[in-house]
Amino acid sequence: MILCVSHSSRPFDQNRGSLDFLTARYGSPDRLHNLPSFEQLGAPKSNYIGNITLWDCNDITRQPPDFMMCFEGDYKIQHAIVFDGQLVVCGYTFLKIIDLQTNHVRHITDPWFQDGHTVFPGGNGEVAVSCASSDAVLVFDLQSGNLKSRMRVPEDIFGHNYDLNPDADIREHHIPNDIQLAHLNCAWQSDEGILVSGLIHGTIGLFEHDGSYHEITRGHVGCHGVRTREGLDGFYFADSCNGSLVEMSWEGRILRRFTVDSRWLHDVQWIGDNLYLFALSDHNRLELWDISMDRLVWGIDMSGFGASMQFISMSESRL
Repeated sequence: MILCVSHSSRPFDQNRGSLDFLTARYGSPDRLHNLPSFEQLGAPKSNYIGNITLWDCNDITRQPPDFMMCFEGDYKIQHAIVFDGQLVVCGYTFLKIIDLQTNHVRHITDPWFQDGHTVFPGGNGEVAVSCASSDAVLVFDLQSGNLKSRMRVPEDIFGHNYDLNPDADIREHHIPNDIQLAHLNCAWQSDEGILVSGLIHGTIGLFEHDGSYHEITRGHVGCHGVRTREGLDGFYFADSCNGSLVEMSWEGRILRRFTVDSRWLHDVQWIGDNLYLFALSDHNRLELWDISMDRLVWGIDMSGFGASMQFISMSESRL
């Protein structure tokens, strides 16, 4: 197995990452009132860049994985997966696809591809990208680069900010965090549909196969990284501000909660049985825990690759 870890030059700011701060930041009922026009919104400015590291996880249940390589970026990198022998990197406004055998590089983008957060595979060579600025999931055919579908969170649940048609270029007219509807930060393709997590309201929702949206839970403000896993009749996610892994049923009932020493748990990744990887962004440390035994198996300091960790992913692919 291959582990992908994304790293950012942006350090964790505990003053802006607390539950109190996020609740106050997004809690005003007038947050989406008196907005600037879409045409007044400019392109985003970011001073942060990122890296991706790959790790060999063949013996991950007993010892830390072996470092394989680091891809240094000159742009804002959020997440990556290894898929069919390719490294698929989710940047801020595009996917970068690197053939790991030939080093051939392709790019995929869309007018709604702004503030991309995660990329995860689905069936038939598809990948789903979560985009926070457009509050949307974009599904691409990875081979052709064609957009297959776009799904935006519904206004009857999240409110209204801008009327967006498919040609509205959010890459040039960035909708900033404070006036986004949900701040989608993960889109995971499951048998039931595409699961999404939203930071602003702490929501977990499901875009069903017909494109309709069903909200499962909310109130986990700051949450990230929703996924399904084998043996769990439901899903799991990172309750980031509380440093907790949450396993939840499809009806929204908490099945299990496991908390580590973190003020910003950016992501969690199931490995097998009761083993989970935890991305402790505030400590810049990756840890493997057996949550049934409350036992730390191992930990790795990631400060050599960036100022903080972001997302993680696991792939069965071999290089």
